[in-house]
Amino acid sequence: MDIGKQIKTLRLAKGVTQEELAAYLGVSFQAVSKWETESSTPDIALLPNIAVFFGITIDELFQLPNEAEFERIENMFWHERQISAETFSHCVRFLEGIVQNNPKNIRALVCLARLYNHRAKADHETASGYAKTVLLLNPDEKAGWTAFLRVKLFLILNGFARRQIRISMRFIWGT
Repeated sequence: MDIGKQIKTLRLAKGVTQEELAAYLGVSFQAVSKWETESSTPDIALLPNIAVFFGITIDELFQLPNEAEFERIENMFWHERQISAETFSHCVRFLEGIVQNNPKNIRALVCLARLYNHRAKADHETASGYAKTVLLLNPDEKAGWTAFLRVKLFLILNGFARRQIRISMRFIWGT
């Protein structure tokens, strides 16, 4: 983790100088400069005081910067078929926090939409598996057919909608 970058980000957000942080921690401003340029890292014994200075937890010192968090979330859409409930909740909290601070943040809004759509698709695939099991156990079960057909209809309409959107975009932008 780039703790030096995180310290610099927090320090600049708080509007304090390297000298002020150094004085609070009892170290030289050169030490703070070395942390921020990744030439060295703070001693582990300083982490609680650094966290207190910035009003955060020690865990938050090790959080990914926003750009890296965005990249991690965007990569999940391509590499993970299902996103765990814990990861999903973490992503939603992160993205909604970004939107709360900047309601016009298109990237965060797009990621939220994709995140919920990704989960919906995974949920429909899971539902399809259960419906297939019902039909294997009892092919005459009307509820099994209903569930199976609803899933398939959703997936078909979802694919159809994507094609229609692409066609519309080509028409609008002439590409």
